[in-house]
Amino acid sequence: MPRSPRGGVVDQRKADRLGIPLSQIGQFSGAGGALSARIAGAEQSLSKVAEKKPKDAETKQFVAAINDRLTDLSAAVTAAENMPVSRRRAAHAAISDQLDGIDADLMARLGVV
Repeated sequence: MPRSPRGGVVDQRKADRLGIPLSQIGQFSGAGGALSARIAGAEQSLSKVAEKKPKDAETKQFVAAINDRLTDLSAAVTAAENMPVSRRRAAHAAISDQLDGIDADLMARLGVV
């Protein structure tokens, strides 16, 4: 069934809000969609950190640790999907706090802050 023009506008706004291309909107659905999009963005930033200093041992260690953490957070988002709303909100808030710290570390490594 074709989408109405209004549906396309709504999808584009959601994609813009999540900071992802419209073509990826289906990958980030559900209550944890915004968190999943943030995790994907952090993974992309982590790749850039790894590319900046590919032979630096400390950078490799940082990348491995953050990658493991992002994998855990992604699993937590998936697990939270089936929780009651109040527990899901608490889990999402905790995941968001963790992502805030990761984002700050990534921005520092990329020389943004």
